[in-house]
Amino acid sequence: MTELECMIVRIVLLQARLIEVGRTWSRGIANSIASAYSFYFCVLYYLME
Repeated sequence: MTELECMIVRIVLLQARLIEVGRTWSRGIANSIASAYSFYFCVLYYLME
């Protein structure tokens, strides 16, 4: 493989890795927001009674 081909392969692999990391990050953030909201609603519901 030439130097250029090596670079291209490396960049493609890196991009795939970044996308994967991005997905897990956004999923984690979404989960924490969801749990925070459900906790908030539970507290509100408790206070309303």
